Amino acid sequence: SFLRGLEMCMSVTTIDSVDLARVTQLINKTNQFNLMTRRYTQTEVETLLADPATLSCCVRLSDRFGDNGIISVLLARVTDHDTARNCEITDWLMSCRVLGR
Repeated sequence: SFLRGLEMCMSVTTIDSVDLARVTQLINKTNQFNLMTRRYTQTEVETLLADPATLSCCVRLSDRFGDNGIISVLLARVTDHDTARNCEITDWLMSCRVLGR
């Protein structure tokens, strides 16, 4: 009932230049839910995002107490195998502030 009472609202968007600093910060500071624990500089993140074979998204979360901002980042690599389009998740992480939700 506590979680339901938070009235959480999640949105998933592509990563843009406005998100870049926070995305880089999450990549470099998040340890608890970080599947690969790779660290990237902001320039490396920009390079990844500019690559057409990279899919990216960030997750924002707000609740009745306010906006938590970007709380998760997912980076994936698109590959083609036998004309079927596949995607390999290369990096996925979530802020520990909202991990229990």
